[in-house]
Amino acid sequence: MRNALIAAAVVAAGAIGYFAWTATDSRIDMPELAYVPADTALLSVQIKPIDIPTYLATVGMMPAESVSKTRANLEQARSELAIDEAQPAGFAFSLFDQFLSALEQPEQFSELTGLSAKSRSLIYMVGIAPVMRLQVSDEAQFWAMFDAAEQDSGYSHQQDTLEGQSYRRYALVTESNDEVQIDLLVRVEGSWATLTLDSSSLTAEGLRTRLALSEPADNLRATNKVGELIDYYDLHTDAVGYLSSAVIAAAFTDPESNRLGRDLNKISKGELVADRSDWQTPACQQDMAGITERWPGLVFDASIEQNAAGGARVSSNLLLPTSDKEAIANLQGLRGFIPSSLNGKFTDAIAYLALGSDIGQLAPNMSKLWVGVADAEYSCLPLVHMQQEMKQRNPLAALAVTTMGHGLQGAALILNELDLAALQAGNATAGLDAVVSLAASDIEAVYNVIQASLPSLMNTKLPEVGEATDITQTVVMLGGVPGQYHLRRGENQLLIHTQGRAESQAMTIAAEPLTKNGIFAVGLNYEKLFAMLAEAMAASGEELPDELAGIMTWDMNLAFTVDVKDHGLIMTTEMQVNNP
Repeated sequence: MRNALIAAAVVAAGAIGYFAWTATDSRIDMPELAYVPADTALLSVQIKPIDIPTYLATVGMMPAESVSKTRANLEQARSELAIDEAQPAGFAFSLFDQFLSALEQPEQFSELTGLSAKSRSLIYMVGIAPVMRLQVSDEAQFWAMFDAAEQDSGYSHQQDTLEGQSYRRYALVTESNDEVQIDLLVRVEGSWATLTLDSSSLTAEGLRTRLALSEPADNLRATNKVGELIDYYDLHTDAVGYLSSAVIAAAFTDPESNRLGRDLNKISKGELVADRSDWQTPACQQDMAGITERWPGLVFDASIEQNAAGGARVSSNLLLPTSDKEAIANLQGLRGFIPSSLNGKFTDAIAYLALGSDIGQLAPNMSKLWVGVADAEYSCLPLVHMQQEMKQRNPLAALAVTTMGHGLQGAALILNELDLAALQAGNATAGLDAVVSLAASDIEAVYNVIQASLPSLMNTKLPEVGEATDITQTVVMLGGVPGQYHLRRGENQLLIHTQGRAESQAMTIAAEPLTKNGIFAVGLNYEKLFAMLAEAMAASGEELPDELAGIMTWDMNLAFTVDVKDHGLIMTTEMQVNNP
């Protein structure tokens, strides 16, 4: 559990921050979009330059101790797998080690990699092949990073040319029968580096597009799809990307209609068409086109605000959009109450967790969503067969028990303080500061259910609205941490809290009106969380691992929410990092 928390914290800090490197702006024309095919299944594009050295120094992809640990793990894996230095994997290990070295020295990141200190980038697909384009400031140093990996591994590249333009080819995967070959291609022209994959199974004519040597006629600059997404979904203009369900579906129902389908069919030597012929009918093409029009895939955005003090605030959204108004209404019916002080907010608490859901409406709304899919009118035989299986295996009967929670609309937990040393010393009042709350349309009914489940509360009268009663003896009797506890009642809230900050937080939550404002919220104060973990480990006699020691000084707050808005399900992440 401890390792999972540490890993999750590092991933959240690094991955969320890196996600904000992919950006665009509907009001800024980005020439590089002209090299992106309009039928790309995936796009992640940046137009607002990010100060990479400052970002790395503030947010950091990995702390120094984690870099060292990762390097040690790589060396161990190389040894255990008996990877020959001269094999492609040896080169890949060496190249990644070069990148790790750059991460360890944020102020020299640009000098070590050749990438621009204030950089833009694009990630997209040309058919099945991924393409990454990075802005470079020093071409010689960029190549030096690859040269160092070659020298370290003893594995070299092949120099190729296409239309007079040179590029490097690194053979990554080669089967003995030569049926499978995957190469890494690297090219630099002007201020942009292009990295992509090539295979003997891919078309030679597509190589020009993968290497960004030519602009496809149907490109994203010409269609202005990125700008349309920004305007329609009201996205951040620092960062935008999408995963297209329409392109992916069409690749299977009509392989010749886009690059992805043609590549998949060529790689499978025609088996895609032969094995999926039941999907490649006019009926399936029409039905899947209708589904993907209503559910277009995923859309994401992000922005980074860096301040003069070296801190940064990262905001990002991941949207599962739909134009199906009935589905949106049913999804919104799942929403419940989340205290406004916790809903996507930064707090001084160690952590908070809130679940908003109208429990009594959970089964009906989920049933409507299920029936909406199972009873939709389709002519595509594979879809019809899937619907028949759905009707036979309806899992929603298991949700029938939730109707007993009619009126319950949310639950929340705030952990302000957990001082294990104080608890062990017998100072329970100073050792725990926390709030647990329930929200419901009928608090008396909820309390009656709780009393029936916990006979020790039978003699405890429900307080009047705005009042609290001491239930310390009951909580301790039930095995709770010794301390002082109060049961507090609001108009639509029932709370158990300790003294200290928890009392004022409970009073604030108890005074809130009951509104359906979200599905899920979680917040973490990394500095306080890791301090608590370190204290717990010390109390148990465990040594502080290097991974935890390296992030103990992180001054960072994270807030994550899940909600349903006008366009569909949305997950929002806010992260505030202050330079230590």
